[in-house]
Formats: sequence, C-alpha cells, structure tokens
Amino acid sequence: HLRALSVSQLKTAYLECDQRASTTLLDSGTAASCSMVAEELLERGFGGNFKHLLKWWRSTRNDSK
Repeated sequence: HLRALSVSQLKTAYLECDQRASTTLLDSGTAASCSMVAEELLERGFGGNFKHLLKWWRSTRNDSK
C-alpha cells in the first residue's frame, strides 16, 4: 500500500512515526510499519541517499521547534 502514497504523504507518515517513537515505545507492528515507511521514503523521496533524508529530517525537525 505504500507504493500508492505520494512522497509528500510518505514524509508526513515518516514524521508521525518519528513523533510517536520519540514519546512512546512502539509495539512491533507499528515499528515494522514505520520501518517500511522509512525505506519507501528513502528510495522514492531521496533516491536511496540516506544523507539527504537525514538532512531533510533535521531541517524539518528544526523548523517545527
């Protein structure tokens, strides 16, 4: 189902996972789903370049503070 999501939707889902993971312990199902979102976003949104994903994530987190 992740292939049906736009990159923008994947980014939103990724940030939601990040927020949840920073405030609570994720159950195994949620952790697995978040991991799949991260992999899909890495490939489709950043061409597999983890450094670019990390740079986006850091700038987005800093913008929200």
